[in-house]
Amino acid sequence: MNFVILIFFCSLLTTFQAQAREQAIMISFDQDKKYSNIITQNIINNLADSDIRVFTNNKTKDPIEPEYNLLVTVGSQYAINALNNTENSTPILSLLIPELTALQLENKHNKVWATQIIDQPYKRQLSLIKHVFGKKAKVGILLGPSSSKIKKKIIQAASETNIKVNFKIVDNADQLIPSLKETIRLNDVLLAIPDPVVYNKNSIRGILLLSYRNKTPVIGFSKSYIKAGATTGLYSTPEQIANDATNHIKQFFKNNKNFDKNRYYPKNFSIDINQRVADSLRLNIEIKNVNQKLNREAKSE
Repeated sequence: MNFVILIFFCSLLTTFQAQAREQAIMISFDQDKKYSNIITQNIINNLADSDIRVFTNNKTKDPIEPEYNLLVTVGSQYAINALNNTENSTPILSLLIPELTALQLENKHNKVWATQIIDQPYKRQLSLIKHVFGKKAKVGILLGPSSSKIKKKIIQAASETNIKVNFKIVDNADQLIPSLKETIRLNDVLLAIPDPVVYNKNSIRGILLLSYRNKTPVIGFSKSYIKAGATTGLYSTPEQIANDATNHIKQFFKNNKNFDKNRYYPKNFSIDINQRVADSLRLNIEIKNVNQKLNREAKSE
């Protein structure tokens, strides 16, 4: 009888272990980057009360052990390394991925891969402008060689929000200042769209200064850019990114280990304002009201 009971408990343990393996994830991240650490720790905390086991790895190459059902990468380099060093059958969810990077990588592999885009949806950014500056505001946008690929998406978002947008293509660094001067002369607001040719460590300060001197508000794409002199903007904090990721991970297992989308855009986001710049431009931005409106719109996306 004792032998039968032993066999029963061994079988039960084996079943439990198999079930546990069916809901296990590996998070691959750079432990030397504070941002990545915060995201990873928040995901771990969010999943602490769930049946999903979490393992972590801070090496760039994909580990073999322990077993897991989903690899979560934090940052573009970790996503690229995972795409290059895992079996095609390994599902990957990549966080902190710029949309331009996702576009470049999507057609270069046969992976089961979903990305959580770091960029805010263009419709949301244009809605911010509409709520702050009015629906008649003319929006200038500088596009470089990379960001030109998403021009159609921005046009679609502009159509949906009924906002007038004007584009200027910047093919190289020499064209930046003349293009910027023309853009801020013809438009009411400058919407910054990430592009390495247009917005980089050598150009950002000059863009902000020239726009400020011409009393043209800049809509930034990161907290640091707003702090540096952009008037206002949208971004997601590490905690908000982790909350979105947690929801996608849970949904992955609910969907029988399948992603319901190839690309996820931020659901949780923050609005910030550079009060000094806003005061200088004599802008009275009611962030609380704008935030409420954008969050209502985000729930319907």
